[in-house]
Amino acid sequence: MTKTRGRPQALGVREPNDFDDAFAAMDREPPEAILMVSDSLTLLNRKRVIDYAAEHRLPAIYEQDFVTRDGGLMSYGTLAALHIVIWRRIPGFDTGFIWKSVQRYLPA
Repeated sequence: MTKTRGRPQALGVREPNDFDDAFAAMDREPPEAILMVSDSLTLLNRKRVIDYAAEHRLPAIYEQDFVTRDGGLMSYGTLAALHIVIWRRIPGFDTGFIWKSVQRYLPA
């Protein structure tokens, strides 16, 4: 998804070659962040999305926590704040706001 004037924009993919079109669209109109919706196609091609987000220094969030173990920035679930994993390989990315929101859910 990309942001257009404050609103998300869906970039649908139906087959593996559609990812190239989605990446080209994001190159033409750079997003502020990426939200990858999980289905069998996106999960099978998750490395392409992870690599694109890292190369373009885009924060990205994924539905499944295992995507963070594959290099994704963060994921969400039932208790979103407990599922956030910080990916520290993006130089200069300020994770402070994420950590502050996570702290309120952690046991003392």
